[in-house]
This record gives sequence, C-alpha cells and structure tokens, in this order.
Amino acid sequence: MIAGSPKQALDGSLALPCRAYFDRECSSSGAFVLTRLITQRVLSGCLLLFAFVFCLLWSDGAVAAEETGGKEESPYVKVAPIMVNLHGLRQFLRITLTLKVANPLLLNTVRGNMPVILNELTYLLSDRRAEQFESTEDKMMLIQQAKRAINKALALDAKEGVSEVLLESWVID
Repeated sequence: MIAGSPKQALDGSLALPCRAYFDRECSSSGAFVLTRLITQRVLSGCLLLFAFVFCLLWSDGAVAAEETGGKEESPYVKVAPIMVNLHGLRQFLRITLTLKVANPLLLNTVRGNMPVILNELTYLLSDRRAEQFESTEDKMMLIQQAKRAINKALALDAKEGVSEVLLESWVID
C-alpha cells in the first residue's frame, strides 16, 4: 500500500494510514493534548487581540468622520462646461473649469450660486476673438480675470472665496 493512500477502517470509513497512526500514537500522550490545547488558546488569543486592535482603529476613524461631518469634502467645485461664440468667423470656445474654494464652509454657497458664476464667466468670455487666447500668458490673464469676477459676484475676497481657477479643457473650433 502507498503511504498516505486511503484504507478501509474497521467501521467501513476511509482513513489515511498516517493520520490513523498519528492519532493512535499521540492521542494517548498527555503532552500532545496539552500542546494542542495551548496552541488553540494562543491562536484564539491572537485572533481576539487582532479583533480588538481592528475595532479600536475603526472607532478612531468613525470619531474623526463624525467630527468632520461624516466625510471630508474636497475644496474643489467643478463648473459645468461653458460654450460661447467668439467674435469673427463662426468660432466658438468651449471651456471647462474647476474652482478651488479657500474656505470649506463656503462650498455650499459657491455651489448654490453656480448660475451667477456661469453668467459672469459667459460675459467674461463672450465677444472675444480667438487671437486673444493664443498664448499661455493670455490664458493665465483670463484665469485671473475669471477669479476676480467670480469673487466679485459672490461678494467675497480670494482669502475666503475662490482661491484658484483651474483650467481643465480649452477648445476653440
């Protein structure tokens, strides 16, 4: 017979010969039972310790989340894409911006006044020529003008209101 292959036990069940030998030789030994009991207790203790540490770390995260209102909000507010006609030969500008709000408490104010912001940006961008947007410096100047116009519409300064206007996409067609 090959070692480790099943054999027929007296009660009709299949058993591995090495396991049967192991059980027969070691189960009568008190040292084996004691070692097995200690191993089970140590593993149970490690499992309980792991569960305790996990719960402790989880509860600290829950307390921090409760202190910040459930979740930390990003200071960024995405503006809907704006499309305006440019002055001249049937050209248009499509621009997508993201606003960074300096004071996180004013995020809802900025979101609530998004129609006013879109109106200001549309007036700022419309009736310009495509040549006015050719260089990077021209685009940066327009971004600064947009930031001032948005903060003026919200009656805020750059320290409280919109601190940055980030350009996501810029298409002239």
